Amino acid sequence: MSESEDYGLLAYRILRPVAKKYGKKVFADLQKDLFKAGMKMTVEEYFAIFLLSEIIVVPLFFIISTILLYTAIGDLVTSLLGSVIFSILIAISILALVYVYPANTLQDRSKKIDNALHFATLYMATLSTTGMPANLMFKILSGFEEFGEISKISRQISEDIEIFGYDIPESLARHADNVPNNGLSELLWGIRATMLSGGDLNKFLEEKSKTFTNLFKRRLEEYVQTMSLFMEMYITVVIVGTILLIVLSTIMGMMGGFMDQMQTVQVLFIGLGVPFVTTAFILMLKTISPTEV
Repeated sequence: MSESEDYGLLAYRILRPVAKKYGKKVFADLQKDLFKAGMKMTVEEYFAIFLLSEIIVVPLFFIISTILLYTAIGDLVTSLLGSVIFSILIAISILALVYVYPANTLQDRSKKIDNALHFATLYMATLSTTGMPANLMFKILSGFEEFGEISKISRQISEDIEIFGYDIPESLARHADNVPNNGLSELLWGIRATMLSGGDLNKFLEEKSKTFTNLFKRRLEEYVQTMSLFMEMYITVVIVGTILLIVLSTIMGMMGGFMDQMQTVQVLFIGLGVPFVTTAFILMLKTISPTEV
């Protein structure tokens, strides 16, 4: 059990009565997102995590901010008022974070599925040329971690069939409605329809693999164009900007007689500012990369 699951279990044990009473009322529209995002918890459990986080973080932040403000300004009333305002903002921020987290996780899963869907479909098309049944294809696909989220969903389909006794069309319909990606949902529905109608599954998978491959090529081209744009921005902002800042700050320091202060600014900018901006550029490129599965 992971640390997040331990925390969720603890929160639900402590706040179960409140969570059962208000969870579905407050987070009524999050149940489907929680399920599609692969978060194995109910709305009540998620609401309990939110409440416990508020109970721990907000009072702790209030105490620390009061001490820091009082140390800085020396006025207790102003410090308390400022801490109350900051604590309210923190409470709202936690609520916003908790509310959007499932949707963000869902989008991340969908993007990873998009990145691997053409490979997985091509592999299934290859397996289908041997006459292999669909349930066995999903079982084999579940063993390849290279397909990421698709492997996990294939494992769930295989377990439905082997452990819970679903037939393959029933299991496909069950998961097609709940996967976080429209392309994969379309693929599962298509496989089901082809099987039920007695169609050529191999031909269907070959056509879908071509479609998904073309879509992936288009996304790669867009990614290359975006990388080029980011590279030009990086050269302009970081490299040229750093040189320009050093030259201007040196001239200003020499003319104003505060060269030591300017040298401090230059060291801080080069030592902290440049790595921060570089890291931000790397993270943005990683976020939009079409290769992460």
